[in-house]
Amino acid sequence: MNLQLVMQMLDLIMTLVNAVVKKNGTGMDYAAVSGTLMLIVEKAYQVYQQHTGQPMDLSFIKGENPV
Repeated sequence: MNLQLVMQMLDLIMTLVNAVVKKNGTGMDYAAVSGTLMLIVEKAYQVYQQHTGQPMDLSFIKGENPV
C-alpha cells in the first residue's frame, strides 16, 4: 500500500467523522455518511488489489443475518 492511498483513506475517514459529528452538534448528515462509506469500501478494494495483485473474491462478502 503506498502513501498516497493511505492519505486518501485518512481523508475519507476524516470526512466520515465530520459527517457523523457535525461541528454544530445537530447530528449526522446521513447522505454524507453513506456516500463516504461507499468511497471507503471502493478505496479498500483498490488497496487490496494493489497489495495482492488479484481481484477480491466477492463471495467472502455476505449480508448480515436478520435479527
